[in-house]
Amino acid sequence: MNPLRRVDHLLRRHPVRADAITAAVLALVLVVVPWFVLGYVPSPSPEGTRALVAVLTGFGLTLPWAARRRWPMASAGVTVLAALVHLAFGPEFSAALVMVPLTVYNLAALAPRRASIAGLLAGLAGGAANGMKVWLFPPAFTTPDGLMIRSPADPAGMVVMTVGCGLTVLTAWAFGDVVRNRRLAVQALEDRTRRLETQARQERELAAADERSHIAREMHDIVAHSLQVIISQADGARYAAAAKPELAVATLETIGQTGRAALADMRQLLGVLRGPADAGA
Repeated sequence: MNPLRRVDHLLRRHPVRADAITAAVLALVLVVVPWFVLGYVPSPSPEGTRALVAVLTGFGLTLPWAARRRWPMASAGVTVLAALVHLAFGPEFSAALVMVPLTVYNLAALAPRRASIAGLLAGLAGGAANGMKVWLFPPAFTTPDGLMIRSPADPAGMVVMTVGCGLTVLTAWAFGDVVRNRRLAVQALEDRTRRLETQARQERELAAADERSHIAREMHDIVAHSLQVIISQADGARYAAAAKPELAVATLETIGQTGRAALADMRQLLGVLRGPADAGA
């Protein structure tokens, strides 16, 4: 088997473990690498405080993805809380730009419809709030001399941020809704298949019961008719034995033929009821 297919098969067999691994990778890529490997380590300065907020909220944004399948709404709640804290106290760009659309997608795909719509509205509101933050609180830069210079307010940046975040959230929600509809359609087909299989099994059982009843009636008719013939012939032979012995012999022959014919018919009917293994025995 292809290694990629093998990994995909393992991930499909263990979805919770796959989500945990994905959450760890997201935390590594979006939090550990930018803030520690690239040198943005929190320090006692105001920038360091904002970096510390970014680190803590980054973990709060990425790690809940591990529970996104089992508890989608609880996972989304933690993500929204971390995004709000980062929006209020963190720097301009963070893991929220990735995790919020992913959370909206997850709610649209797995959560109830109300939670899906609520996640979409929360994501759009968050994008608008992020655009307002860029406009009202533009990013500040520290010069080599230690002076802090804040960029001028840029309404165009607010529009670009708001529209960009809104389009990203809408796209994520649309993809999640498509996945949701496809999953529901597959579940409906599976339910219909199970119902058809159950109906077919019940029909086979009813047909088998009807066949057994028909065979039982035929067996009863054969036995009753044969016994009636045998009894009648035996009574006639008993009365004719004294006067015409040759007639008694013919009557006994008729009794034997009738018994053998009834036995053959019984064996034929019983062969229908026997299984293939019994029939070959």
